[in-house]
Amino acid sequence: SEQSKSRLCILLALLRAAHLIHHTAHLQASGATSYADPQLFARLYGDLVEEADGLAEKLVYLAGADSVAALDQVLRIHTAVRRAVEASPELVQRSYLLEQSVQAAIAAARDGLASEGGLPLGLDNYLAGLADAHDTACYLLRQRLT
Repeated sequence: SEQSKSRLCILLALLRAAHLIHHTAHLQASGATSYADPQLFARLYGDLVEEADGLAEKLVYLAGADSVAALDQVLRIHTAVRRAVEASPELVQRSYLLEQSVQAAIAAARDGLASEGGLPLGLDNYLAGLADAHDTACYLLRQRLT
């Protein structure tokens, strides 16, 4: 459905935004944790391009090439990055909040597709793997925040 396609497009944009936010934090980290934080952020952004690419390919398969149109994605990414930056000036907190948004988007996409009876096993497996990876990201960021 159009709503499920939109949920997947939002998730794709959030993955791309997370890459940008985590990579920027990697570059901007300073202070007492300026050695450990860049390593943490590098770990977080390292797999995001591949994750986004995998989701984009599934989205094209399910909803067509227009579902990953550059202009639509740029607008969605801009919104996600702006919300993340406005949510917190602190790099770790900002990344943590964005990772929580990624988790919420994964859950919304899975739940929406499942309720419509349109959740192929491969996509379900892929989304479950994303959720697992981003649970780890949330754990690492929460550990750093405490």
